[in-house]
Amino acid sequence: MKLKELCLVGRGFSSEVLLKEDGKLTSFYTGLPNYGVLKAVFNLIEKKTLDTSIKLTKFQCFVLVLMKLRLNLANYDLGFRFCIHESTVSRIIINWIQMLDVSLSPLIIWPDKSEVQKTMPCCGVLGLIMVCQLRQL
Repeated sequence: MKLKELCLVGRGFSSEVLLKEDGKLTSFYTGLPNYGVLKAVFNLIEKKTLDTSIKLTKFQCFVLVLMKLRLNLANYDLGFRFCIHESTVSRIIINWIQMLDVSLSPLIIWPDKSEVQKTMPCCGVLGLIMVCQLRQL
C-alpha cells in the first residue's frame, strides 16, 4: 500500500488510542512511564505551543518529537508513521524543541559544584587526584 492509502485506512501511527491502551507502547516510544504521565506533561506545555502543523494535532506533534528524542527515528520514518512529509517532520521538530527548551528549562535544577563533589564516587575523586598529580610532574 502507498502512504496515502495507509493514512486513508487509519493505519498511521498518529492515533492517540494506541498510546492510551498500551502502557508498554507509551513507554517504549516516548520514554515516559505511562499515558497518564505523557498527558500530564503535555497539559503542562500545551498552552505555550503554537499550531505548527496543519495535519497533526498538538498532541501528535508532541508524541512525534518524543519519538525522535527517544528512538532517534529518521524523519522519513516519522513522516511515514504520521502520514506527513519529511520536511514537515523537520519543521515540527525544530519548532517543538525550541518551545520545550523555553518551557521546561526552568524545571531543571542543577546542583552546585560542592554538591556534585560530595556525591562523586570515590573512584572518580581518586582518578581526578591522580590526573592532577601526573600533570604536576
